[in-house]
Parts: sequence; C-alpha cells; structure tokens
Amino acid sequence: MAASAIKKIRFRGYQLHYENESATKSMIRAIEEFPSFFQPRDAEPLIIDCGSNIGVSALEWKTRWPMSRVICFEPDPDAFRLLSLNIEYNDIPGIRCIHAALTDFDGTTNLYGDMGHGADARGNSIRPEWGQREGSSVVAVPCCKLSRHLRGQNVSFLKLDIE
Repeated sequence: MAASAIKKIRFRGYQLHYENESATKSMIRAIEEFPSFFQPRDAEPLIIDCGSNIGVSALEWKTRWPMSRVICFEPDPDAFRLLSLNIEYNDIPGIRCIHAALTDFDGTTNLYGDMGHGADARGNSIRPEWGQREGSSVVAVPCCKLSRHLRGQNVSFLKLDIE
C-alpha cells in the first residue's frame, strides 16, 4: 500500500491523528454510541483497552474520567504508531501503550489483515481465517498474556475489541 499522509481532526478537545478516514469516522460514530451505563466507583479507575487501534476510546475515557489510568494494547504496527502519536502529541498522562497482541503466551505471533500506512486495522487478527481479506498481508508482532499486566490491580473496565 502506498504511503498515506497523516491527517488531523479535533476530537474531544484533542488532536486526533489518523490515515484512514472512513475507519476513523466509524470508530468515532461507535464511541458516540458508547453506553453511559458504566460509571467508575473510583476517582482513578483502571481501564484496559484491548484493541486500541489509534486511540479513539482512550481519548474518550480521558475526557470522561481525566484521572483514569488506561492501558492500551494494539498489535498492528501502523495503528500502534498512530496510537502512540495521539497520546504523545496530546501529552496525556495516565495512558500506557503496549505494542502487542494478546495471546496465551509471551513472544511473537503473526497478525493477518489490512496492513500499512492508510490501512484499516479493524478486523486484523492473529487467526488467519479471521484476518485475511482481499489485499491482506501478514506481519510478525509481539504478543503477551494480559494477566501479567493486571497482577494486583483492580480493573474498573475491560474493553476487548480483538479478533
């Protein structure tokens, strides 16, 4: 896929960097419909975002709960690059980004799907039958167990948007 220019829009007072406009608009629409049933009990809730993509959910949560701590997991290298850019550019405290797929082992695994600059990382998977689509490719990515990042912590909200 040819290199794609990074674009920016304002989202919840933050500068959101993205490359795939239709995927970004879809993620924003989904977060607009995020159910309001979740209300953390703590002033500093721990939110785990598995499948963070470019960070739309994390920006939403930091808007709703500025003192929240968020751990973001994203395996796709290009989505992770934009996720990191969005967190660093906006200088958001309390967010930790981890470039990894979640598996039942620590190491590396293959990620299948739409990869590269301007790609739509939604639907990429470590399972080839789920991630492969026309024009898809494969890349080796780091992977880890979720449990090692949660030891001794109370999780207020766990988002699993992984394939």
